[in-house]
Amino acid sequence: MPTLTVYPQADGYYQLWDSVEPVGSDGYETVDEATTDDDTGYLILDKFTTIAGAASFAFGSASNILPTQIVITCRAKIEAGVSGGAIAVDASTEVMAAGYATFTRTFATNPFTGAAWAVDEMKNLELYVSTVVPVLGKVRVTMLNATITYTLPTNFGIWPEPIVMRTA
Repeated sequence: MPTLTVYPQADGYYQLWDSVEPVGSDGYETVDEATTDDDTGYLILDKFTTIAGAASFAFGSASNILPTQIVITCRAKIEAGVSGGAIAVDASTEVMAAGYATFTRTFATNPFTGAAWAVDEMKNLELYVSTVVPVLGKVRVTMLNATITYTLPTNFGIWPEPIVMRTA
């Protein structure tokens, strides 16, 4: 089955980050690379009182593909001098360490509904990362992308709409 790796195109609904590097960048610009740049571009998530630090990113829209699974890849670390913490990528949690780690989560079904992925769920795709309360320190996120394994729906003889997500 074919795959499509997509990257953030814009900041999404949640923009509860502490800071971005380089200063003045949009959050999505710090995590949208195919090859990680670690400390060159990143955003820092921190806990705000009892609310988790969170960032979501719009991945655009893909029409006429039927996902069979989505693999989310994230690269992050806990800021230096912090003893531990965790980060959540959509409905899955990863315990973090002081050095950068790349981790993936595979979703064969929609993690919020438990149902198989649908064509319409690829329109306006938005993914988020957040700290897990209580976080013991700031989390530095440097990469986020999604690889979609898909088939073509059987009810389309031709593609009336193109795939418009940004790939590499």
